[in-house]
Amino acid sequence: MESTLLSVTSKAKSALEVTFTHLDAEDTYSVSLEENSTKIWRVSYMEDGTRKELVGRVAKITKYDQQGPVKEYRPGIVDLVLRTTSGYKVTFDTSDDFKAGSVTIDAKDIRSIKDVETVPCPDPGQVPKPIMVPADAFNFIQQIYPDKYMVLDHIPNRLITDKTVNASAMFSGCTMLKMVRPMNTRNMTSMSAMFAKCNNLEEIPMMDTSRVMSIGGMFNDCFSLRTIPTLDTRNVRTFSDMFNGCSNIINLPELNMTSALSAA
Repeated sequence: MESTLLSVTSKAKSALEVTFTHLDAEDTYSVSLEENSTKIWRVSYMEDGTRKELVGRVAKITKYDQQGPVKEYRPGIVDLVLRTTSGYKVTFDTSDDFKAGSVTIDAKDIRSIKDVETVPCPDPGQVPKPIMVPADAFNFIQQIYPDKYMVLDHIPNRLITDKTVNASAMFSGCTMLKMVRPMNTRNMTSMSAMFAKCNNLEEIPMMDTSRVMSIGGMFNDCFSLRTIPTLDTRNVRTFSDMFNGCSNIINLPELNMTSALSAA
């Protein structure tokens, strides 16, 4: 259980350093917020007396100075005095959190900031929105659909995989999945077990596999798969168990195995 928060301070150098000081020193931590960074943050903050949360990227950091009337109490006297206050406002791009636009928060109103690896996915019943897939997409579908991945027959959200490098086990265990939409695979270097145990998968989209070095177990136990698109395997080193359990495949493309260390 998190201890009592004592203070929140922030200072700007090359980035905005925000420190959360807690009663229990072990819970005290700092984060560095940079404009236009690709890092995704889960932010808890106060707005009009209500605690709220958002997930997004830092789009802009603004320093402000403002002067306004403040009540000042002295023995027997209450005066309204002008006092200058300063601080920082942080604008978060929340578009990847399936919201519109952005949210701007005064740094002093932030209660906690934690980095997250992926953007949370909405329930499949909601309007599908694109999902930004991280560079490491190991077991990705299981992570964003922890309670539903075994019953999905398709992925309701478009997957943006422009920066994805490791697609190992990305769809693994999606036993009811029947099809996968085309996606950008040009930067992927590992597709090991990418579709393993997708027992009902019927088709695979065309994929750029020119940089892939490992496809071991890629289609393991894909019982319903009948054909495989042409794959560029010139750089692949590991083919082991690539088609293990694929009992219904009737058409296999020719595979370039010149770089192979282990065969299919």
